[in-house]
Amino acid sequence: MLVAKSEGLMLYAYFLVLYVKEKASSLHQANFDVSLPLGISSVYHTYFKRLENELITEFGIKEEKFFNLLCSLCVSREPLPVDLVSKVLLPSTDSHFARRKVLKVLSSVSSLLPIRSGCLHVIHKSVKDWLTDTSCYGEQDFLMGEEVGHELLGKLCAQELDDLKARGA
Repeated sequence: MLVAKSEGLMLYAYFLVLYVKEKASSLHQANFDVSLPLGISSVYHTYFKRLENELITEFGIKEEKFFNLLCSLCVSREPLPVDLVSKVLLPSTDSHFARRKVLKVLSSVSSLLPIRSGCLHVIHKSVKDWLTDTSCYGEQDFLMGEEVGHELLGKLCAQELDDLKARGA
């Protein structure tokens, strides 16, 4: 049963351990197999739904900005610097407060999108595949358009270049 649910990804086992620790008090042997995540897709959906809800309800970040972040993550070839993530989520502010707010939000999904060396990483290629490729995981709520991500990152990079030129760098 667990092998089938894992869809061949050891990453499922990692998230399964986190899930069992989090839900230990509500898991019962009689319904154990039914209460487990159906597969890695349901794990990803749960994490991204939680991130979306926290951004919107607790931090007042608009849904469009959340999807812009996901589009940017999908097309970036390298981990995104947290300062860039702040500009995607909170474009009108460029402050320490905005960065702190973004770090607090991202900490809720740090097992899926860890921050290392000041950059937002994607834990596994299957996360990007899940966000972009319907042939692997089918239609789901968080399917992203890569062209939007390319356009957004292009604009942000051009803005950064203009800022550097303005400072004489």
